[in-house]
Formats: sequence, structure tokens, C-alpha cells
Amino acid sequence: KIINTQFIVLEKVSTSKTKEGNTVWHLLVADNTAKINASLFDAYGELLQPSDVVRLTGGYCGVFKNVATLYAGKHGKIERIGEFVFPFTDRPDGADNLSRVQWVERGPDQWEQRQGGMPK
Repeated sequence: KIINTQFIVLEKVSTSKTKEGNTVWHLLVADNTAKINASLFDAYGELLQPSDVVRLTGGYCGVFKNVATLYAGKHGKIERIGEFVFPFTDRPDGADNLSRVQWVERGPDQWEQRQGGMPK
């Protein structure tokens, strides 16, 4: 399913390399409903900084290592549309962070929330 959304970059968490040598940037992003991990390739991730407000067009959400993750994908478009001023959720208990929930595959494209807290 295609996702079109706007979010603010809260944190650049880490980077990793693919087998092909591309850099994957792992970020924590948020909108007014939830926080979620985002993985962006190469320049998309490199250029974005905490507090950037971003429009994602043609993205998708997947589950990687049982964690919900937002991706731009090959055909997605990332556009920086501002900085600092963007309403987002920031519950101190972390209940609004979709990436802190473990997901278990129950069938093709069927996922269920696992009870028990943070992924390891």
C-alpha cells in the first residue's frame, strides 16, 4: 500500500551498508499520530537532519526484524518542506512509537502485534 505523509525528523539513529554498498540511514520520525523508524537510502538520508519537516510521496511501511519501518522505496519521493514547526506526538511512555512494538507474521501480508515490549 502506498503511503503519502508528512513528518518531522526527530533523530538520526544510525547507518548501515547494503551488500551493494549503498548507505541506509535509520531515523526516528513522527507525525501527530505516532513515531516510527524510517530507513532511507543514500542522499535522502544523508541530507535530512533532525527538525527537518518532510513530505514523503509514494512510500510504504514494512516490517524489518519484527519492527515497523517506513521506507521511501525505489519510486518514493522525499521533499524537505520546512523545519522546526510541525505538530507531532511525544508521549513520554513511548506508547506512540510504532517501532517499539514487535510484529509477528501470521501469513502473507498479515502481521499481528506481539505482546511484551521492546524488540531485542
